[in-house]
Amino acid sequence: MVLTAAGALPVRMLAGWRPVTPFIAPIAGAILAGTAGALTVLVDGTEIGWFVPLAIAVNAAASASWLARRESRRSRAGPRPSPWLWAAGGVGVLAVAGASAWSLKSLVRVDIGSQARSIWFAHATWISHGHGASLAALTNSGLAVAHAGYPPLGGSAVALGWVITGVSTDRVGEMVLAILTGCAVAAGGATILEVGMIASARSRVKRASLSRLSVVAFSAAVGVAWVLGAYGLAGAGATDGSVDLLWSAAAVGAAGMGLVLPLGGEHARAMAVLAVAAGLTKYEGIVAAVILFALVGARWLVSSRVRSQSSEAGPSRRRGLVAAMACAFGVAGVIAWPIAAAVRHATEDDYLTGQRSGSFLTRADATSHAMGGQLHLAGLALLIGIASAIVLSGARRQLGFGSDAWIWVLGATELLVIAVAYVVGTNQAKSWLVASVGRTTLFAECLGLALFAWWSVIGIALAIGPPGASGSSRSSGSPVRPQRPQRLVEAADRVPRAEPRGVDAGAPAVLHPGP
Repeated sequence: MVLTAAGALPVRMLAGWRPVTPFIAPIAGAILAGTAGALTVLVDGTEIGWFVPLAIAVNAAASASWLARRESRRSRAGPRPSPWLWAAGGVGVLAVAGASAWSLKSLVRVDIGSQARSIWFAHATWISHGHGASLAALTNSGLAVAHAGYPPLGGSAVALGWVITGVSTDRVGEMVLAILTGCAVAAGGATILEVGMIASARSRVKRASLSRLSVVAFSAAVGVAWVLGAYGLAGAGATDGSVDLLWSAAAVGAAGMGLVLPLGGEHARAMAVLAVAAGLTKYEGIVAAVILFALVGARWLVSSRVRSQSSEAGPSRRRGLVAAMACAFGVAGVIAWPIAAAVRHATEDDYLTGQRSGSFLTRADATSHAMGGQLHLAGLALLIGIASAIVLSGARRQLGFGSDAWIWVLGATELLVIAVAYVVGTNQAKSWLVASVGRTTLFAECLGLALFAWWSVIGIALAIGPPGASGSSRSSGSPVRPQRPQRLVEAADRVPRAEPRGVDAGAPAVLHPGP
């Protein structure tokens, strides 16, 4: 509740009202907790001493932004979202939330993983004891097995939960991380729901209300299926205090908001919240977040360049540059922790020190076999993506959705970086792969499942009703705030006017009566 309260207003101002908003509010609060934990480790003080002023400052800035935009919201002319669309979307949000909550039913029994105890709860213990204890742990070479240099979000969220509840037990830590994971998974499902809402609002078909309702209902069902599928892929690791599904689902949600949904400021800001959460959770999340920010910035630049060279709708060159700069700041924020930890002489992880076991060739062979055996869904998604791109790519562009190429670059680059880490690492390759490859490939599997879900919703929407013309893409049913329209030339402006021959064109007038 505290994390949700701390993040609700800032997320509302950043992302607006959309299906993903209620799910990323706790995640935004966890980002504040992670930032407070990082400052505790690297600077001084206690986590609660940093968290409270940070939360107050961020919410004050959000309140000031809301007040500043109040008048502009009142005066802004534009179509309002259709009530039926928001009603159907609300039911879909409840369905996605229900599926995520149902998947947490295993929390009725205590089942805490060894990794949770040795890493995340250990980090929480250090952070809860303040700067001295946490900095000593960060630089203690005897704690290399606990990965003291891991990003701080998981341990900081648990430590804050201990402080607020007054109960410093592993059970509380398990509950905190499982609930955050549920919110991240629900956020991924909500992006699928929003794909259906946008596709339905931008189609033209007879009996539009019934057809659009069918698309939204189908997208909600697919979102629920993705949530259940993600939990199935993670298995017991989803609720035993691990954070692999937390960062993976957050990164998939960020990919949906930034690379699949139509370009827009609110979509980009929601993407940033989810990407930062992934980057503050684990090293693999840092890699995914950096790639996400780079790809989203590139997508904005490419779209703005296309608009400048043609009559197609898209962001202006200035907005593209601003978005790219914002993404660069996002990359800087994500990599700030590993850089600062290195400056503070953080202990290197145990799999990067010591003498390497085996040659590069044998390690590469073991890595390819182990990772290949885990990527069944990614291979299926590749086949479906190729077939769908051939048949539906034009209609997808007309609806404003991003290209599959962005998603494939994201997934392939993430897997390549992980494979390189296995090859150049120092641990015994086979035992290391057996212990971790299921976790390190979880993001690619969830991304492949999401790609299949996005294409399914788009395909059903196109089958029910073709997309409208570019002008109708911002119909009153769209849940996305309409972009600023280009200046239209009115018919009256094209009518030639006689030049006046003096004041009032020489005719009697009120202010200048004739003689």
